[in-house]
Amino acid sequence: MFMLFLTVFNTLSTFLGYPVKGAFELLGFCGAILSGLALGPTQAQDGHIRVTLLDGFWGKGTGKFLQALSLLLALVFFAVLGIKLLELARSLYEFEELSQTLNIIFYPFVLIVGVGVFLLVLNLGAQFLICLRGKE
Repeated sequence: MFMLFLTVFNTLSTFLGYPVKGAFELLGFCGAILSGLALGPTQAQDGHIRVTLLDGFWGKGTGKFLQALSLLLALVFFAVLGIKLLELARSLYEFEELSQTLNIIFYPFVLIVGVGVFLLVLNLGAQFLICLRGKE
């Protein structure tokens, strides 16, 4: 709701000649937090897209294998991404990086997105184990 209010307010105030300083930075930070923290819950609810075009061409066993493989590959990819995000947050903290317009420390935002990615990794790991056990 804050993002919507800020966007509308910034649009109106820009029209009147008084734009909100740092509106794009704030919207970017809020968008990063919302996106990062939504990854895990969306995966838990099967909210991400899944291409099922070729599902009818192979048997149930092959489908389970491909599902397990895709979960494992996603788990590895997002684990590496999460590690890199935590390294980036540490680097931003050590060098005391600030945002360009508002001079806000922004390593916490990167850290929050990294935590969101690790929540996704935990979810992918649980789904991978469930897929291996065949209890779906």
